Amino acid sequence: MSDNISAFIQQAPPVSRTLAGAAFILSFASQALGLIHPRFLVYHAPLVWKLSRPELWRPLTSFFLTSPQLGIIMDTFFLYRYASDCERTKFTRPGDFLVFLIFCGSVIVALNSAFIGGMVFCQALILALAYYWTALEDSSKKVSFFIATFPVKFLPLVMLAMTFVQAGTGAALVEATGLVAAHLYLFLTDIYPRLGGGRNFIVTPNWIHALFDTPGDNTSGPRPRAPTGPSIRPVPTAPGTATSGRGIFAPANSQWTHRGQGHRLGS
Repeated sequence: MSDNISAFIQQAPPVSRTLAGAAFILSFASQALGLIHPRFLVYHAPLVWKLSRPELWRPLTSFFLTSPQLGIIMDTFFLYRYASDCERTKFTRPGDFLVFLIFCGSVIVALNSAFIGGMVFCQALILALAYYWTALEDSSKKVSFFIATFPVKFLPLVMLAMTFVQAGTGAALVEATGLVAAHLYLFLTDIYPRLGGGRNFIVTPNWIHALFDTPGDNTSGPRPRAPTGPSIRPVPTAPGTATSGRGIFAPANSQWTHRGQGHRLGS
């Protein structure tokens, strides 16, 4: 059993396994074991930007704090599922995916600081990953939700509607910031350069690529980004990689049909 777990971890994409592992460890330690109270991990702008002892870890830990109870397992699972699908099939290098996460996380924090006032952003990040995954999938692909089947491009909207029904307007607005962040990234890196004739405004620095290069690897130079485009030019899945049906909503023959209910902190 331990050998199988070790093999799974080693084969998992580096950024995705780090992201999901941090979310599980931090959420389990705070919400299940009670080693640290969640109030020390959520985002609260006055505490982050105060001049005396700024709590600069909060913008990061707010993305690793899942829903309580069963949400610790389910949110971690779906966070990894969508992250690994994106990292494997939508980005040519792990460094590019890391920049995507940094960009989306920054936009989510900025929007919540200025307008929404959200404090926990794990659900927003899941929606950002889901939106980016669906935007680059074949528009003819369909997903199922209970007895309903709909085109894959509607998946983020269905997720947002479920959050609105289950957790209310406030939670839905916080989650929607993830959709805005992912669309902004897609616009700046693909839609505007391809259709507007502009330049790609988000370029991964070489030092970030170097973080993932192994000794003796002579492929540290720039690589062409995988072809992208929202339901226009689908990215082919390489043999042996994760299929595009994995995620919060899976095809009809999958046992995973929904992400589950989101919760506000303390509910």
